[in-house]
Amino acid sequence: MNNILHFADHAALTQEQTGGKGVNLSRLFQAGFPVPPGFSVASDAYRNFIATDGLSDRLSGLIDALTYDDPSALEAQTAEIRDLILAAPMPDDLSIEIRDAYKALGDNAFVAVRSSGTAEDLADASFAGQHDTYLDVLGADEVIDAVRRCWASLWTARAVGYRKHNDFDHAAVAIAVVVQKMVTSDVSGVMFTGNPLTTATDETVINATWGLGEALVQGIITPDQFVVQVPQFTVLEEQVGSKELQIVRDETSGRGVVEQEVPSDRQKQLSLSSRQVIELARLGQSVQEYYGAYPQDIEWAIEDDKLYLLQSRPITGVDFTWDAEVDLGHLQPVAQDTVWTRAYADAIMTGSPGALQYACRTPQFSNRHMRRMWEIFGFQDLAEMRAFKYWKGQWYFNVDTERLPIERLVPPPLRHMFLDFIPPTMHEDVLNAPFDWGQFARAVIRWHTLDPDTTPGQFPRTFEAWRARTDYEGLSKTELQALNDEDLIAYCERLTALEGEWGEAIFLPYFFTLRMAMAGLAWMLTNWYDGGEPMSVFATLVAGATRRTDTQRENSDLLELVSMIRRSPALSQAIEEHENQAFFDHLHTFLEGQHFLQRYDEWIEKWGFRGQADRDFLHPRRADDPSIDYRAFRMLLNADADHDPEAGERRLAQQRNETFADVLANVGAKPNGGLKVELLKAVLPLCHEYLIIRDNERCRPTDMMMYAWKRGFDEIGRRLHERGMTDDPRDHNCLSELELYQYFRGLEEHPELLKVKIAARRRHIDAALNKENDPPKYLVRNRAVDLDHPRGEGEEGVLSGTATSPGTYTGVARVVRSHSEMGRVNQGEILVTHSTDPGWNPVFTVIKAVVVETGGMLSHASCLAREIGFPAVYLPDAMKLIEDGAIITVDGNTGSVVLEDAARSVEEEPAEAGVAG
Repeated sequence: MNNILHFADHAALTQEQTGGKGVNLSRLFQAGFPVPPGFSVASDAYRNFIATDGLSDRLSGLIDALTYDDPSALEAQTAEIRDLILAAPMPDDLSIEIRDAYKALGDNAFVAVRSSGTAEDLADASFAGQHDTYLDVLGADEVIDAVRRCWASLWTARAVGYRKHNDFDHAAVAIAVVVQKMVTSDVSGVMFTGNPLTTATDETVINATWGLGEALVQGIITPDQFVVQVPQFTVLEEQVGSKELQIVRDETSGRGVVEQEVPSDRQKQLSLSSRQVIELARLGQSVQEYYGAYPQDIEWAIEDDKLYLLQSRPITGVDFTWDAEVDLGHLQPVAQDTVWTRAYADAIMTGSPGALQYACRTPQFSNRHMRRMWEIFGFQDLAEMRAFKYWKGQWYFNVDTERLPIERLVPPPLRHMFLDFIPPTMHEDVLNAPFDWGQFARAVIRWHTLDPDTTPGQFPRTFEAWRARTDYEGLSKTELQALNDEDLIAYCERLTALEGEWGEAIFLPYFFTLRMAMAGLAWMLTNWYDGGEPMSVFATLVAGATRRTDTQRENSDLLELVSMIRRSPALSQAIEEHENQAFFDHLHTFLEGQHFLQRYDEWIEKWGFRGQADRDFLHPRRADDPSIDYRAFRMLLNADADHDPEAGERRLAQQRNETFADVLANVGAKPNGGLKVELLKAVLPLCHEYLIIRDNERCRPTDMMMYAWKRGFDEIGRRLHERGMTDDPRDHNCLSELELYQYFRGLEEHPELLKVKIAARRRHIDAALNKENDPPKYLVRNRAVDLDHPRGEGEEGVLSGTATSPGTYTGVARVVRSHSEMGRVNQGEILVTHSTDPGWNPVFTVIKAVVVETGGMLSHASCLAREIGFPAVYLPDAMKLIEDGAIITVDGNTGSVVLEDAARSVEEEPAEAGVAG
């Protein structure tokens, strides 16, 4: 193996020899990206160097004696290792090769000499900043010296501690060195092609500063920040950073770099034009696509308006789930300040975390159901508004698609009954918003004119027509298995279209008619009736059903099966001795069991599409999993044998009728009582009719249609798994409809990335199913906001900064003013300091949160906090505002730092009291 590998050499594409940085630069150079020329000193050169003159044996003894839990001792021990390396002579043959390669870059070329670890820049760990870099190196002797110093940097305390934390074997790790022609940067920085704070993969974050990018990487300045929406390439955010300092070439010595103060007027200027921001974002997308579409952490520079690519590595430590791709079916744009609430899904879509069901159904809501409703009412602005968002296995609902209709269609006296999905901080504005009766009347007239089939008088007949249809019953599993792939996709697409058609029929009656009727009834009772507590009376009047529903019939049939078991000693013994599927298998072995199975098969034929925890395709139905019914049998057998649901229904009906008679008599005796009685007699039956339809539609067509749909997708999932394309037959539920069809057809350009997406989404879907997570109730731009009871800016004890790594933690603040004080930090404390660089890495293994005074989202402190998984906040003047030893809460979701007890010292409250969330 050659000691020197130029970027253009094919052999330079071997990570074992050129390290993560070297191999990435070689790939990018050979792919035609604007990478400055250079070469790598191969890792074999380092290994050969270590193997000479017994150096390896001396190093091994020192490495074995390293003390990781004592930062000061570790620093001293690693310094001894570095001294050994720096004192050893460079082999003559290697020295000659480096001189020749350096000369090939041009006469007296300024170069950057960077360490490139062989374990560096892997997808599951980033060694960025762990090893040394030397800039503006001039002359062959200086280059050789810088190479030796890079080798020594493999043994800094920060690098050793990082390898220990990430379980890398010291003995197995070598180091290459990259020598690259310098770019004399006018502007430089870093770019993430996925937003590391919000995990949005449709956003690129760019940090930029004057001069060389080392000022940004070291965290000594606060850079400009730009956020770009991709693939639209729209600039969403521009934030001017302070940029007090810049790192530039040392003009005095003619080599090396120095820190230089930036003139005040230049500090206030954006360092990039909009054109340059978009050019950078486009370059980022090209690099990301080259690396299999995985989000990249990119270093870049601009000299004389020419853009250079200095490095790219996969982003690590960020929980990307590619949620934006699940939302691609939505046609409407989204305002950046949109507030998304989980309340709607919590109430309506419980147990529906699957990406597939979301991607199939919610575009129908936005693009068809709700769009049609708003167009009928004449609200074109609402028709252009997207209603749903997918985030980490959760459905979120656009608050404006609820707030604005309430303000336009609900008279103020009724509004307090429509606030379930509105954040409490918005309640007052919604309740007090003006109401235009003319607009309301025009909307109702348009409805009756344009869509009479969904109006109160016609909708029950529309519903019964849907009940009579059979086109949504679908094909059996056996019939689906006989279809070819394209016909199977066509089957699923037909069910998608049917669900959209059904939604157009039912959405307006339930979004408007039922809610208005229920609210109107409650208002009438509150304002007209004085014979008892109005809302208690309301609950009695709407309880039960005026005729039998599908659910009641299903339950009655289920109770008949339970009665068969209860009456039979043999069946009772069987259910006690055999669980789940084993119970049904055992029934084949005796006559009574066979008779029961015959009845059960009839039950499954009738109700097999029901029994699921939710409509999501993830959940089995009773036809798929008899244990669903086994659990129901056991539960009902433990209930009172005399329990009679039908008798309970009759009691409810009697109580309802008696209460309504009392209400009519009470209201009828009031002024205008006759008119009020007629209104009550019209509204209550309307409520009951719609409540019955609501129950029945869940059975047929909705649940029947959902099961037909599920069978089709499950067959696709079975084939994908059978062909070795997924690890689990249910993995298809982690893909959007578009992703699934593309993959199934063999057209997916990045199948390996698709498997990463499946695994990432599966974690959140499983957590949602198992109730292991506590997702934010409200989101804005993928970030949690508190709209129930937020702590306002300026509230006593609350400091408002900028969130740079998510999470919350309460513990002891340790204010550290310099690197030399790092030893004061104890396990579980919160580091409060001006800024950090890789030299601070050991302290990050013991702290639980960090607050810095300078640096942006991509600063060292922020990146490492996200990778390890604890909160970080950028708060100017933090060391002045926070007392050493104070108990504080760092909220990396909102950017706030709460002074819980500024007077409490570490002796009074040990660090272990910190609570992470």
